Amino acid sequence: MPRSLHTFLRILIPGGIILVETLLLYVFVFQPFPGDSDVWNFLSKEWGKTTGFTVLAIVLGWAYYGFGLTHTVDDKIFRGMEGIRKNIVRRLTAPFKADNELAPKLDRLDWRAVKRVFFQFIDELPALKTSNELAFLSGLGFYSFIDLGTISTVIFVISALSLIIQRGGSPLALRLFTLALAVIVPLSIFGARIAINKHQEISNRQLDAVLSDQLPELRDRLLRCVTVY
Repeated sequence: MPRSLHTFLRILIPGGIILVETLLLYVFVFQPFPGDSDVWNFLSKEWGKTTGFTVLAIVLGWAYYGFGLTHTVDDKIFRGMEGIRKNIVRRLTAPFKADNELAPKLDRLDWRAVKRVFFQFIDELPALKTSNELAFLSGLGFYSFIDLGTISTVIFVISALSLIIQRGGSPLALRLFTLALAVIVPLSIFGARIAINKHQEISNRQLDAVLSDQLPELRDRLLRCVTVY
């Protein structure tokens, strides 16, 4: 699958989450019971008929994506993709530690250099086509779960503060919405861990395929990388 599609979905999905949860929070905090609300009417009846929702989701998602919050949360909490990148670099360079020509230059092969070689093999080897699609889905799922947990945490804090401010006068819908967010956050963490473990498993299978059949070509490409970089 094209990486441009991956980037587009990485923008659209969090944008949609932000829009939906923000609109629901607005309805439950500032509007009458949702059944009588104009916003709720829009969500329940006109959602699938307008392109405005998609456009707004893309704008919000683009802003969210631009701030890099997904990668920040991953780096600080999960360290999922960082671990996978280090594993790819380690495994692709390990066979050449005794290579007279390449070994002295291995310390110059960071993720930026190695990923180009790795992705070239992924795109070229027919046997890896299915695993490439699975890696696409598992990686997208991991980032989507992170986005869901991050956004839901922020909305939960705002919703919980609204409950505290309103005290006993808070509507039942707001309390149920806050409770739902409290459930969504840990579930999204659980889902992210499952997705990243699957992504690691797929990555290892891809590495096995490259290392078992492509060592001479891998050496040549890595050597060209240290020459370029």
